[in-house]
Amino acid sequence: MAKGSNSGDSESRVTALADIKLAQDLKKYTHQIWLAGLGAFTRAETEGGKTFETLVKAGEEIETRTREEVRKQLNVANSKMEEVRTAAGSKVEEVKSKATDTWDKVEKVFDDRVSRALKRLGVPSRRDIEELNARIEELTRTIEKLEQSDS
Repeated sequence: MAKGSNSGDSESRVTALADIKLAQDLKKYTHQIWLAGLGAFTRAETEGGKTFETLVKAGEEIETRTREEVRKQLNVANSKMEEVRTAAGSKVEEVKSKATDTWDKVEKVFDDRVSRALKRLGVPSRRDIEELNARIEELTRTIEKLEQSDS
């Protein structure tokens, strides 16, 4: 059970790290856009409308590249999260398999020890009882045949 919760913790950490990286990148690009906008505004005041239009186009290009980079980063983060999920699922199955094997061995040891203890105490086994039942049935048939022959 502890293993399962650790897998969830690892997945949460990977998600948190991806979110932090994304937030940092977004902050960086947003700041750059802000600076470009300020520069554009300053040039527009000094050089006129043509420069302003050129800077708006440059700002649009930066915005497009920023969005593409954010999408790429999200795809990478999602891919890594899927890898972690797959690895965690594989480990969980491996642990379940080992636990089942161990449990089966424990049951066998327990059964063997209980059988030996019952034998030491003189408690008949299922096999002993079945053999006695078979002998009783045979004796009953023999007695019934003897009774029929006496009559």
